[in-house]
Amino acid sequence: MRVLGTMAFVALCVVATEASAQNRNADSFAWSGRIAAGNTVRIRNLAGDINVERSGSRQVEVTGLKTYRRGDPADVRFEVVPEGGDVTICAIWYEGRCTDDGPKSGPKRDDDEDRNNDVSVTFTVKLPAGVKLEASGVSSNVTVTGATAGVSGNSVSGDVTLSDVSGDIRVNSVSGDVKVTGASTGAIHANSVSGDIEIGVDQLTGSGDLEFSTVSGDVDITLPANLDAVVRMSTVSGDLKSDFPMTMQGDTRRRNIEARIGSGGRVLKFNSVSGNVTLRRG
Repeated sequence: MRVLGTMAFVALCVVATEASAQNRNADSFAWSGRIAAGNTVRIRNLAGDINVERSGSRQVEVTGLKTYRRGDPADVRFEVVPEGGDVTICAIWYEGRCTDDGPKSGPKRDDDEDRNNDVSVTFTVKLPAGVKLEASGVSSNVTVTGATAGVSGNSVSGDVTLSDVSGDIRVNSVSGDVKVTGASTGAIHANSVSGDIEIGVDQLTGSGDLEFSTVSGDVDITLPANLDAVVRMSTVSGDLKSDFPMTMQGDTRRRNIEARIGSGGRVLKFNSVSGNVTLRRG
């Protein structure tokens, strides 16, 4: 295994790459290339954060940095899979493979080595305007700022945080929180099991539906004051509080609510087991 001499050399390897070039030293990775507007870059990780920010150029730039104390960085490699106009980039542990729905880990060498492997990967992505993003991890926090063409963010045990984004939004976490601020969007799908969901929408476009689902976490949604929507909520023990006047329709039982805000239109749907829902007027 090659050991890098200095941190300065690591930084140089991460940053100084030509378009579509890959750097495959022990600790770092870099890829850059042009992806046409409307196409998608997918980032897949198992352990470690994914951080995405707006690019000032027309190039997608992706860097990955391995960190570890006792693990072997050679157990983790990076793979780039182009398909059509899209690109999928994965961090892969052991002899796995990169697929559209995420990295598939291969067989581990033995249990003792697995317990000592604490290698994680931090991805940093610079995303040009017009390029769609799908970012997913397992033990990962996913943070996205400034995406303009729609975002899908997913984690199992980490938080998913989006700010100043536009386009359709799909965010999911199992045990982490989901938070979106400063959004301009036509459709949202947000799900969590035990984490809370907090969404702030500055502008609604189009007529897409807004759907939120949680088991034990609370849902707190802020929407524009001129909202027109049909509200549907299904819950076992959660409550609904709304700043918007609502006209109740059909079944008004505690566990199954349907109401209209304004003139109706798009569907605003909540599914909860024990979590409470708060609907705020922006």
